[in-house]
Amino acid sequence: GALNKDDWDTTNNVWKKNDGGLKDSRFKSKKKRGDCVIRAIALATDIPYDKVFDGLCDTAKETGFLPNQNDTYELYLARLGWRKNKPQRSGTGLLPLGMFNSEGKTSIVKVRNHLVTVKDNTILDTWDSKFYSACSYYTKETTQ
Repeated sequence: GALNKDDWDTTNNVWKKNDGGLKDSRFKSKKKRGDCVIRAIALATDIPYDKVFDGLCDTAKETGFLPNQNDTYELYLARLGWRKNKPQRSGTGLLPLGMFNSEGKTSIVKVRNHLVTVKDNTILDTWDSKFYSACSYYTKETTQ
């Protein structure tokens, strides 16, 4: 479920509008597009939007699925060294994105058929999804 709007002041994360580099990409039309996967990966990895787009399309040719489908972007992220994590939970269930613990790290979080980057307590996206439940998420694997 979504966080009640009355809980606005209890969220840890702030939203900052960011298109993930679309405005600087080769694409002329900036109309609304279902590009959350490209945007989230570009923002989390600092790989340019165009390069993420091309990489996902190449991976889609291998998987036989569309670039924004789980099978494709999960393989693409795995090749970049990112791993999938189980959702963060509280005593009552899934945490809303606004309460997701991202201090000192970068995560790509799945919320209700949408991917969003959360970087050090900042939600980076074209719209504010802090009230949606944070489901599984991806983090960069670290070498020790």
